[in-house]
Amino acid sequence: MPKVTVLKVIEEIKTLTPAEQEQVREVLAQLPTATVSTDEEKRQRLFEELYRDGLIDKMPEHARDRAAFDNYTPVPIQGKPLSETVIEDRR
Repeated sequence: MPKVTVLKVIEEIKTLTPAEQEQVREVLAQLPTATVSTDEEKRQRLFEELYRDGLIDKMPEHARDRAAFDNYTPVPIQGKPLSETVIEDRR
């Protein structure tokens, strides 16, 4: 079966009668429009599927206030970085 491209379809539609082109318009108008899912929507669907399949026992609560997360500033500490202390303790 030959590969059909959008350009081939458009060229074929141009050869149709006005009545046939109107039929094509009607069919296209009835097709569902594609929606772009946000990352949050995808994440929500994932959790719903995990919950439905019994892999998690409750839905996670999402932070309602994203600004609090975005405006987070770490607590300043004195001394050397914690990662250095951990490395030294492992030796």
